[in-house]
Amino acid sequence: MTGNQSSIAVDQSVEKKLSRLRIWNIVVGLILAIQAVMVAVLTNSFALPVTATFMIGPPGTAPNSIICLIFTPVGAFLPSWLYQLFPY
Repeated sequence: MTGNQSSIAVDQSVEKKLSRLRIWNIVVGLILAIQAVMVAVLTNSFALPVTATFMIGPPGTAPNSIICLIFTPVGAFLPSWLYQLFPY
């Protein structure tokens, strides 16, 4: 084999591995897309509060009571979060 033939053989083996990797990438992407759709479909009204505490007075005084700013619906944000992790 000459140097040119061996590089062609290496290129073909790399291309074969990359084609298998592309197939796996597509399969996993479809599974994750189905997962995001199922989470969106099966969601319920579960929500987590976003809270804040504001300091009143000089440093060292007791903190004020906890204030609930908003309730965040988990079911609405989880599929969008999954899509942000795996946008393919």
